[in-house]
Amino acid sequence: LEAIYLSIFIQMTVNHQSKQIAEVSEDVEDIVEDIEGISEDMEEISKDKQTSQQKETSDKKEQIKNKLKKWLNNKYNISSIGILIFALIIRIYYFNLTKGQTLWWDESEYVALAKNWVFDVPYEVSPKRVVFFPFLISLLYRIGLGEAGIKFLLVIVPSVLVVFFTYILVKEMYDEKIALMSSFLTSVLWIHLFFSTRVMNDELSFLFGILA
Repeated sequence: LEAIYLSIFIQMTVNHQSKQIAEVSEDVEDIVEDIEGISEDMEEISKDKQTSQQKETSDKKEQIKNKLKKWLNNKYNISSIGILIFALIIRIYYFNLTKGQTLWWDESEYVALAKNWVFDVPYEVSPKRVVFFPFLISLLYRIGLGEAGIKFLLVIVPSVLVVFFTYILVKEMYDEKIALMSSFLTSVLWIHLFFSTRVMNDELSFLFGILA
């Protein structure tokens, strides 16, 4: 009899443990399903985000494209591009014409100061000279540029930008027709052409003045 009771007890215990194991297995399956569902939701969110970003990028490109088309359809803007090209050509002409000239005193002070910083060339710094322009020259010396490259980047490019921003500024103040006339006169004004052939800070200063 005791053996029968013990057998029944063992059987009930085994059944109870089996039931608990089955419940745990069901819980584990539910957790796995929940994790899979979360993963699918995250994938969908990621896809939606990528689609949204692609659409946003596409919309921005389309907006830029439309703005560019609108800008190019304006005859005054096309004329301003022509004036800029003309301004660049005439400045390169005078650049080639004067590239063999020796430096003026003012130019030589800026260049000598920059060489003093980069190459330790003996030079006594003049307190009346600005230091930002020679600092820019020294940076270009450090990357291997010579006098021609320095003059092009720090003088000719700012001089052409002066023509461009003159057009932008006058257009905002008056109208496009007056802006075209102003930018053209700026492109051929003798003082700008003169300083476009000198390693001096006048054109760069004038550009900063317009931007301000």
